[in-house]
Amino acid sequence: MVSSTDNNTLRRRVLIGAVVVLSATAFVLVLMMFQNPSGRLAQEVEKTRIELRNKGFKTELSDFDMTEPKGRRAFQDALTTFSATYSQGKRIEFPAMMPSVGTNSTIVVWRMEQFRTDSGTKPWPEAVWNSPPGMESQTTELISLEKICTLLTGTERIRFNLDSSAGSSLLLPHLAQLRSLQQILGLQMLCDLHSGKSNEAWTNLLASTRLVTAWDVEPIDISQMVRLSLAHTDYNLTWQALQHKEWPEAKLAQLQLEWESLNFFTNLPEAANFAGTSAADFCRQDRLKPSSGASTLPQLLRMALRSPQNAWYSIKFNWNDSLYKNRDSYVDEKNLLLHYSERKAAITKAIESPVWEEMKKLPGITNSIEFQSRFSSRMQSMLNTRNIVGGMQRRPDGILGRVAESETRRRLLVTAIALERYRNEHGVYPSQLNELLPYFLKELPVSFTDGKPLRYQPTTDGRYWMYSPGTDGVDHGGSMFSTGQGTSESPVFDPSSAFRYGMTGSGDIIWSLPATAEEESQVMRIEKAARLTKLEHQQMRQDTEWWKNTRQRQSEVDRILRLGSMPQKTEPKFNGKPLSEMLRNITPSGTNKLTLNQMLVLNQVVTGEEPERITFLFPMKYEAVTNIARLDLFVDPTDANDNEVSSAALATRLECDTNGNCRLIWNTLFEPPGKHALQAAIIFETNPNENIVGPIAPFTVGNLCQFSASSMNFDKELGSPLHAKLQESNATYVIEIKSQRGEPLKVITGQTSDGFIRENWDLIQDNGKRFREDDFDTVFHVTLTGSGRTQTFRGP
Repeated sequence: MVSSTDNNTLRRRVLIGAVVVLSATAFVLVLMMFQNPSGRLAQEVEKTRIELRNKGFKTELSDFDMTEPKGRRAFQDALTTFSATYSQGKRIEFPAMMPSVGTNSTIVVWRMEQFRTDSGTKPWPEAVWNSPPGMESQTTELISLEKICTLLTGTERIRFNLDSSAGSSLLLPHLAQLRSLQQILGLQMLCDLHSGKSNEAWTNLLASTRLVTAWDVEPIDISQMVRLSLAHTDYNLTWQALQHKEWPEAKLAQLQLEWESLNFFTNLPEAANFAGTSAADFCRQDRLKPSSGASTLPQLLRMALRSPQNAWYSIKFNWNDSLYKNRDSYVDEKNLLLHYSERKAAITKAIESPVWEEMKKLPGITNSIEFQSRFSSRMQSMLNTRNIVGGMQRRPDGILGRVAESETRRRLLVTAIALERYRNEHGVYPSQLNELLPYFLKELPVSFTDGKPLRYQPTTDGRYWMYSPGTDGVDHGGSMFSTGQGTSESPVFDPSSAFRYGMTGSGDIIWSLPATAEEESQVMRIEKAARLTKLEHQQMRQDTEWWKNTRQRQSEVDRILRLGSMPQKTEPKFNGKPLSEMLRNITPSGTNKLTLNQMLVLNQVVTGEEPERITFLFPMKYEAVTNIARLDLFVDPTDANDNEVSSAALATRLECDTNGNCRLIWNTLFEPPGKHALQAAIIFETNPNENIVGPIAPFTVGNLCQFSASSMNFDKELGSPLHAKLQESNATYVIEIKSQRGEPLKVITGQTSDGFIRENWDLIQDNGKRFREDDFDTVFHVTLTGSGRTQTFRGP
């Protein structure tokens, strides 16, 4: 019971809270009326804008023209359509672009029999990407890769129509589209080289190059970063392409001219300008927007009656929000303009430096300071998010450090093309780079990182390597950029991934030697052994789990048989007919109408393949069953194990009998020897809740061993596991491996004392040749030493 005294106390607290809220609100309103410095601060901001404009700093978003007339948007429109179609197509796995061997050699990817991806090796495709089926009805015009290449190589410059007035909210969908397109062009080029289509390969290489050299990149930091990434990929693609030694002079000269015309420093100062103007505009636009978290006076009053403390917090928020918009945002706007104008001036001065060694000594280049407001605001949150995302792409030496690396690579690439042109004319590479002057190069190529000539060394076997020190300024003698040489799974390292993910490390920027055939073979052997070891460990874990789970499931067999199965209460209908009537095969059954339960009785027939393969006949029309469902077999089904999944027999095959009924063949080798409970079932893929199960029957598996699930399949590169668990610890065995035509391929003999067969066939036949077909047969001869029992059977 609540007393009147308590009620009076509660009323007083509410009244006090309301008075406090109203007083605080009135005080805030008075302050807002009499303390509004926005006019003075706005004048200061405008004065700053005028001063900066006089110095060449653009202070309005309208000063940046990123528009492109409709008549010049053919490539942009095609790229958008192509990307929309590509996003609905089949995903593509891309190979490691520059797998290195040692410190200065790289594998020529397109010469390999297969290409390496993160998930293993893959066969080379003919076409990298095709329009997915059905897209014709969804897209008015499907853009082919050939059309994209035509537009890229036929367009003088590439610009994208952008709305600069969006400022910090400007959307840049073309960046991801360019990355995806370059991946497709690059892989298609490698595929073309692999299959000997040099003309097609050149078209794709030139198109990928034009994504960088013809792009008038917009003055936006992230766009600059994407162009640097595209350029690095093109550097690697060109290295791969130049290992094809039959490019004619005209094509090489054209490619060299593309790279000679490229300037990575374009728009870098403007990018700093746009970033500052966008952030300042964010402050200005934020002042015009109502606060999403502010409370009105009626809301404050209602809040005060419920919780004076929350009302006070809301008043503080209103006050801080109002204070920022009417005072502090002007301070931020002014400081942002000053900060980025200084940043633009620093970059403008830096890019006048002829080498990185001079550039990096200038203030604000490798130690640039991000803008940090004294106030908490949505503007600072926006900048923090941008800095976090940008930080993933930058390195300690900043964006200019990455530009310095890209410029050095550009010079290496131009020189490499000139070297190929020299070799075409003279048959050999020059002994020194000055021999390229003046016909193939106008001046001696120097490194942008240190200003010294590029290091160049021809080899006695007709190859060469060339390098420049990296941005650390240290000459490592031509040791390539690396964060570490190889991993436990791979002895090679792809330096392009280090650049792509912003990883750092010591090393030189190198135009590497092409790996010799001996080096490639050695790497492949080491890699294959590492992958095989990893696969065997994975298979061992899977095998142990499989044997454990099936044994545990079998332990329930007596209880399952004792309980039996419940008869089907209701029968589903299809097209208005009972299911049993639809499944009935009139030819053999005649007028005999069986129930679903009777149709699913396990009726074994002897075929001579026992005990490893058991055949059951079901009086159901094969054509009718396969049209609406599938016929399956459950082994030791329990509710706890979810008999529709884990209890399903691992290896079954449904065939049509001579009379049109269903013949289900079950491979017992994957189940533990001994007693089991079996149950046939009709499985509906679209609606598992309507599955029909038949009566449970006992069955004894008489094999001497149980195979693992991993033994069902094999890897065409790593081989085939042949793993089994025996009934006794000591045994001897002989494994005959034959082609499906019965030709002998391999004989493996062995013995075990731990009760397991753990053989792995490497697919090398007894005649020394490699097995390359899709399937093979096995015959096992097993003898248990203790009991003397033997069994000869067809294996998995």
